[in-house]
Amino acid sequence: MLLALLPGAGFPQSTSGEPATGVHVTGRVTDARGRPLWSVALYLSPLDPGDTTPPVLLFSPSGVPPKKYKFVVPGGAFKIRPATLDVGSRDIDVGDIIVQPDVRGDLKLEQIIVDPLVTTNFEGMGAMRSPLATNQQPLSCSDDWFQYYRSVEAFLGGKVKAIRVFRFPRSSESVPADIQSRFMEAWLGVFRAARCFMVWAEPTFWDLGATIEYEDGKRSSMLTDGFHVQVQDREGRVWFIRLWPAVD
Repeated sequence: MLLALLPGAGFPQSTSGEPATGVHVTGRVTDARGRPLWSVALYLSPLDPGDTTPPVLLFSPSGVPPKKYKFVVPGGAFKIRPATLDVGSRDIDVGDIIVQPDVRGDLKLEQIIVDPLVTTNFEGMGAMRSPLATNQQPLSCSDDWFQYYRSVEAFLGGKVKAIRVFRFPRSSESVPADIQSRFMEAWLGVFRAARCFMVWAEPTFWDLGATIEYEDGKRSSMLTDGFHVQVQDREGRVWFIRLWPAVD
């Protein structure tokens, strides 16, 4: 079976020279906003719990036999719509396959404080390139890799008392509720690697930053552009993170 995406949307179809052996399936993998997810490894796993056949990469040219499957992303809990796929004898156009992390956090939006005085202070707004000094770590620092996806909140641990925003996107129409929602999205973003240094090649301009206050009196900080996170943990160490769907 040849599994491919619709032309011009999502992943380009790769071929190995092998002939198609089953049903052709087309579709487009997107997030909840309809944006294509170029690097998500989506698998098909047998829906029958008694079927021990290993999951197969959705876009594998080797194909899968006709049966009922469920979509899965290895390494974490994800909401996927549609959740299942019935592969029969005819070609299938799945349409959009919407994938998003299934994360439930403890932080409430009202705990993210956007001071009205900050929103009117345009000097504290806009994007900021991360200083080189924040890339420096002790020689003993080593990257953290995880078998399963975890959120920024779970990575930091502790019980948050309040998060105080000190930097946000430059706009005369910045609304506290929008700033809170955008920070929450990054706070609940998931990843599988926390690095000691900024290892990615793409330019990064932090346009959203906040200090984090914990109930035990500790403090930390976080900067994000929505795709990357620079976060100081509860012990004072600085970590650099690429949020899903980026691949490390």
